[in-house]
Amino acid sequence: EDTITPDGELLALLTKLARVPPHISSASSTVTSNILQEGVVPFRYTHASSFEKSVSSSSDQDVPLNNRRERAKIFAKLFRPPSTAAATTNTATSTSTAPPPPLRGANVVITIPISDVSSPKIHQILYLLGTYYNVFVILSIPSSSDLKLVVEEDLNKETREVELLNSYKNQLLLSLEEDCKKQKVSRRVIPAHRIIASTSSLGRVAFIRQMGKKGVHLLLDYDADVKNQLSRFGFTVLLYPEKGSGENEDGVGMSGLGDFLLP
Repeated sequence: EDTITPDGELLALLTKLARVPPHISSASSTVTSNILQEGVVPFRYTHASSFEKSVSSSSDQDVPLNNRRERAKIFAKLFRPPSTAAATTNTATSTSTAPPPPLRGANVVITIPISDVSSPKIHQILYLLGTYYNVFVILSIPSSSDLKLVVEEDLNKETREVELLNSYKNQLLLSLEEDCKKQKVSRRVIPAHRIIASTSSLGRVAFIRQMGKKGVHLLLDYDADVKNQLSRFGFTVLLYPEKGSGENEDGVGMSGLGDFLLP
């Protein structure tokens, strides 16, 4: 008769207590090793990969079908010939052909100015792309931000920067969940640890290069200098206008990415 050794008991206890990242699906939580690819959890092991089906099962609508239609509109804007896009966005590219859309589950990085974190269009874009790709978000924070954060005066500069990042990150996540309640979008689709911040184009370039060409299949950014820097190393970068046209009802400028992809 088999007996459980002390080592076996310890292993069983450690397995039971093992912390599973919140974006990994319960069906994949038993996978214990070697699932990372280029240091990233593959899309097929995440909640986001089956999120549409789970919502559709509790809804009268065919959520995956509706999302495919809306996502197709985004792809049509992103991956059309550069010459056509340049005429509309004034972001001319150096290539004569548009790159094909990455395959489902690819790693896509999206740069979002902090002024856009409350934009409903940005939330919809993150929802549609986050349920099709492994999405990472870079919050572009200007070094001299007009958005003030109330902190204690005795906090040092590094602590203030961390508090500032957490403030913007929480604002994006809370706005995303509030604006997309019908889809019940949660942080399991856009997990908090996949949202970072940078105060310069050099910081964004460094982050992408650290992830590596095999780790980043597409970057959406508004800075031509970022595209020029990364294109030299073989990265695929698509540009969008930094600022949208017009203002919203609160007098705030429209999101460039949101206005471009969801006019």
